[in-house]
Amino acid sequence: MPGSTQMNALLAYGWPGNVRELRNLAERYVLLGRQFDWSLEKMLPGEEGKQASSLADHVDRFERSLIEHALVSANGSIKEVMVDLAIPRKTLYDKMRKYGLKKTDYK
Repeated sequence: MPGSTQMNALLAYGWPGNVRELRNLAERYVLLGRQFDWSLEKMLPGEEGKQASSLADHVDRFERSLIEHALVSANGSIKEVMVDLAIPRKTLYDKMRKYGLKKTDYK
C-alpha cells in the first residue's frame, strides 16, 4: 500500500496517458514493485530526480517521457511507437535500452 508521500506523487503527476498509463503503472507496481523497493516515485516517468542539472538531463527526461507515453498509448507495440514518434526501429530500441524501458512492461 502506498504511503502518503507516494500518494502525493500519484496525485501530483499529470497522467498524460490517462487511464491506460495509470493502469500500466498499477500493474508494474504490483508486478515489479519489489525491484524498485516499492517506490512509485522511481516508476513515474520523469520523477527520478526532481531537479535536472543540465540541458542534457532535461532533454533525456523529456525524451524518456515521450517514449514511455508512446509505449503506453500503443500498449507496447513497437511499430505503433515508431510511427507515432517518426523514428527508425533501431533508434527506438537504442533509446529504450538507454532509458531502461521494456516493451513487455507496457502490454
